[in-house]
Amino acid sequence: MSLINIQPWLLRAQREHFALGAFNMNSLEQAQAIVAAAEQERAPVIIQISQRTLEYVGIGNPTLGLRYLARIGTIAAESVSAPIALHLDHAMEEQVLQLMARGFTSAMFDGGDLPFEENIRVTKRLCERAHALGVSIEAELGEVPRADSLGNFAAGGLTDPASLESLNFFHSYKGIWFFRELDLAFLPPISLFDNYEGNIDFFDGYESPFHARPPLKCPIHAHSIPQLPWN
Repeated sequence: MSLINIQPWLLRAQREHFALGAFNMNSLEQAQAIVAAAEQERAPVIIQISQRTLEYVGIGNPTLGLRYLARIGTIAAESVSAPIALHLDHAMEEQVLQLMARGFTSAMFDGGDLPFEENIRVTKRLCERAHALGVSIEAELGEVPRADSLGNFAAGGLTDPASLESLNFFHSYKGIWFFRELDLAFLPPISLFDNYEGNIDFFDGYESPFHARPPLKCPIHAHSIPQLPWN
């Protein structure tokens, strides 16, 4: 079948209490494997593309990589009857516009480095365009903690107690308003920490301050699930 807008499936998953898998695709063989598994399980799935994959497939040219991967994703979806969405992770504004024209059905616009008001303006503009084309949009506030190759977090990073105020940012009134005002399909990974009660393993024992749940129920895009306990 054709690539689908994933938002109706996200809302169904929320109502019926199940998760939709988003699997990174770095090669043709992986695309084939993802849709074959979806077909076998009769389950919807999201083919997810990273920025590194764009550069790899495009031989250093992300725009070329986007063109290649749009065709691979489209053909992969058409080869099965299972619902398949094609998602670009951490996209810049121009990339979101390009991917919508190329047939992607989902995108995460990463305006987390922008001032809050500018992030709102750009995200709202992209959402209006995306909704008209049947494309789901995820948007970014703040950032996700990242470790280096040795598993260490940089001083001043989000695991530094002196910098944790930036993580509190999302479950403030601004984060709730951000989601409601822009009619996003789902929330970015940082929201996982707001809704997770207890220590987060890769904080290396630092007590998580995120015990208060925001007064909003919506689909959550949770990265790196194997790092978190299932409860």
